[in-house]
Amino acid sequence: MADDASALLAAAGVPSDYIVLIPGSAARHEHKRWPGHAELARRLGELGHAVVVAPGPDELELARSLPCHVLTGPDGFLDWFALAGVLRRAAFVVGNDTGPTHLAAALGVPVLALFGSHTPVERTGIRMRGFDAMQVPDLAALPVETVLAEVARRVPKR
Repeated sequence: MADDASALLAAAGVPSDYIVLIPGSAARHEHKRWPGHAELARRLGELGHAVVVAPGPDELELARSLPCHVLTGPDGFLDWFALAGVLRRAAFVVGNDTGPTHLAAALGVPVLALFGSHTPVERTGIRMRGFDAMQVPDLAALPVETVLAEVARRVPKR
């Protein structure tokens, strides 16, 4: 299912040990979007991590507002196979409760999913080896420091 993304990543200047952020979700599910991704990207970059985002069709503007590598395809976004290739090679993924985050889990990539009150994590059945979730009553109130600390526990220091 996953294309070889090495040429795409090399062309974008992405090193081999990158973190993927998935800041979007379907436009009709704005409540699933944690607003701290830009600050998280900035802080991870300050710590020496390469940060990547591969936006979907309705997430291009959001992705371009993040201080990171934005990977796009000929149509402005990557198809599922290219996205799977990018996710499969990631050192870690932080994402909202959305399809690409679940795809990363299916590929066996270490993931931290961010859930608000919209869906109980337990109903999704997504907790598995390397894939975990944080659930909070209000995503807008989830501090960047809390997410950064969880990432730091799981990703080797640079």
